[in-house]
Amino acid sequence: MSTYYKVVSSSAAAAEFVGEKHIQDKGRISLHIFRRIFSNLYTLTSSIKPMQNLVHLCHKEIIKKIASNYKKDRNDYKYIEKYLTVQQVALETQCREKGINIDSWVFSIENRRIIREIMVFIEENMRFIIEMPITEQYFCLVNYIKEQEKLRTKIWDLDVEYPEDLIRKIPEMTEYAKYCVGIYGHYMGRVSIKKHLKSILTGLSNKEVFMKYTNTSTNSLVYSKGNSFMHLPGHAVIVSEEKKAIIVVIRGTKSFFDCIADLNSEYTNYTTRGITGKLHSGIYKSSVNLSNTLKPIIIKNLLLYPDYEIIILGHSLGAGCASLLSLIWLDDEDINKFPIKCYAYAPPSVISENLNKLLKGIVISCSNKDDIVPRLSLGSILDLCNIIEFLYKQDLSISCECLYEKSQEMCKEEKIYPPGDVFQIFDETDISIDDDNFDDKRGKKKCKEFNAGFVRNDFYGNILFSKNMLFDHEAPSYEEALKKFVRKYFG
Repeated sequence: MSTYYKVVSSSAAAAEFVGEKHIQDKGRISLHIFRRIFSNLYTLTSSIKPMQNLVHLCHKEIIKKIASNYKKDRNDYKYIEKYLTVQQVALETQCREKGINIDSWVFSIENRRIIREIMVFIEENMRFIIEMPITEQYFCLVNYIKEQEKLRTKIWDLDVEYPEDLIRKIPEMTEYAKYCVGIYGHYMGRVSIKKHLKSILTGLSNKEVFMKYTNTSTNSLVYSKGNSFMHLPGHAVIVSEEKKAIIVVIRGTKSFFDCIADLNSEYTNYTTRGITGKLHSGIYKSSVNLSNTLKPIIIKNLLLYPDYEIIILGHSLGAGCASLLSLIWLDDEDINKFPIKCYAYAPPSVISENLNKLLKGIVISCSNKDDIVPRLSLGSILDLCNIIEFLYKQDLSISCECLYEKSQEMCKEEKIYPPGDVFQIFDETDISIDDDNFDDKRGKKKCKEFNAGFVRNDFYGNILFSKNMLFDHEAPSYEEALKKFVRKYFG
């Protein structure tokens, strides 16, 4: 693929997505600033009619000037984008004639179409927030987070269950967590892996980092795809003689393509076994592509090792794909005759409650402390937008608990949730101490001695903010937190 094609296509995408957005924001900010200025001038000149007329005339002329500049700049960007797109189409035709695959390029015509559709979808669903000045967005959000923090103990006061059959799987889930760390290669090594490992991993390829971190031999790694494509994240397949399993590992968000899958968050209908529910559209598309890619490889190895089970693993985007891949394969007659397990670390919300019943006992999800990702879905984001709009229309000088409670009445959007049974690891500050540490009959506890347990999926219906919500999402944080729990609980 020629450098010239990449430059032309990237420039066309920049003019289409960045240029127009830039001039829109510039126009909105200018209008907002002058609106505030002239609002004060109108107040000051209210008793002087001629002066107020002059202020009104100036305001009108400034608005006209801003609108004129916006129209001119927008037309300039559109002309540039149109010209570059024509050049890009011609170059893509030439590439195809030469047998060069250009669909893997981020800004190909087809990929630009997908990005455009996602941006239109986001704008249509969040129009009020998008048009709201960013300073006001920030002010409302900060006030909401402050009120939420005051009620943190109440929000985190929930029943925690310890089903024996699920708890027995946690040590195995902990052992498999290393695959979801290693699959990131040097990307995760640079960010989070301990310092003494950095020197060991220096000079190795991403594939070699994965193999070394997971102690996987060359013969065991039967398939590996390190690069992401549109709706197809990086992944690997290991045949483990030690574990008597065929292990599928799916990487989380690392590339621009992965971000597109995350952002393609509208719901898609899915019907199976007489149940119709909702799935995260972008992650479902990725799961279908993974199924088409991996099924021949899995079947081939299952024929060689018919007594092996299938273990599907993933972190973040990979966790969502792993769980929906499990759902797809439950309906696949060639695969569902073999045992399937799925361990999903930090999955986003991907499945509606009615469909999720099918994944209970098959998929175990893990949410680490304040990780925000399991709480992200189109419904929870739209709820947050509705809350910000509600707060924007209130008297924000009043800060009280009832304002937060009232804001929760805005949370009426349709939700999807993290998949399967959800194992929540708590921060010790979120666990209350109870003299009766454990009730065997109810299987519920709230105690620092046991700082994790299974919770209801709808606990993740709202977005909660904290200073650690991004750090707690990292794959190594999950591995360490699970190890800590296993040491404490199992000794």
